[in-house]
Amino acid sequence: MTKEIQELKNRISELEDKVNTTVIQKIDSEILEWGKLADRRMNLEDAKEWCKEQGSDWSLPTVVEALQAYYDKIPGFGTGYHWTSIEYSETLARYVNFTDGNTLSTNKTFAYSVRCVRRKQI
Repeated sequence: MTKEIQELKNRISELEDKVNTTVIQKIDSEILEWGKLADRRMNLEDAKEWCKEQGSDWSLPTVVEALQAYYDKIPGFGTGYHWTSIEYSETLARYVNFTDGNTLSTNKTFAYSVRCVRRKQI
């Protein structure tokens, strides 16, 4: 393994630890509107495109939004991995596991569940 790859892996691990241990401000669930769960799993690029097709104000959730949905037990997610909008590089992005609330980075070509979100107009 080259030194650069090892350094990148170490940095990703550090970022993952920060995301998993940082106390985040609670999002008022009243301001988030969750779309339907996509009928198939897809890679990140297809997931972003699918959200755009739902309307101009729909997008993949941030890690914070997805974790908030997990902890608030928002119905309709089921279990398993769900894409978020967070990208680290050309090949890596973040998902949230709705089975246990963990969040990790993975290859963007993997197929995961997709549920888009938008902020309600108040």
